[in-house]
Amino acid sequence: MISRIQNERRLKDCIRYEIEEIQPDDGHKINVEVDKRLTHKDYVGIKVDDYYNGLHINKPPKSVDFVVVVKNSRCSFTMYIIEFKDVDSPAGLNIRDIQEKFTITIYDFLSDKFKDIFLDDRYKYRDIQLYLVSDAYGL
Repeated sequence: MISRIQNERRLKDCIRYEIEEIQPDDGHKINVEVDKRLTHKDYVGIKVDDYYNGLHINKPPKSVDFVVVVKNSRCSFTMYIIEFKDVDSPAGLNIRDIQEKFTITIYDFLSDKFKDIFLDDRYKYRDIQLYLVSDAYGL
């Protein structure tokens, strides 16, 4: 699955190995750390919002920031679906908007546009995890 994602021409501009979001207004970076033992053969990150923005349509659909796929074994994978939110307090978290981003990513991006990869029966998911990464509570 990793090589299929890496070789998918529609995703070539969206592949990332640094799982981070840099805020355009102030340059603040939000990121998650990737295990240093993993190589580019072991994982791949897809910047989903870059994919939709790259379609150059009037109103791109909302989506999460990243889908990261990590190889566990030959045909077993873990998927992380990640949304970054750079907000100062819980009031800045629009839960309905965040849910919509996860929903569109799952139903449109993974299950429709790229179903030939992500729904291929040859690949098994050991785990699929959804993450909201934020410091809204100042922890």
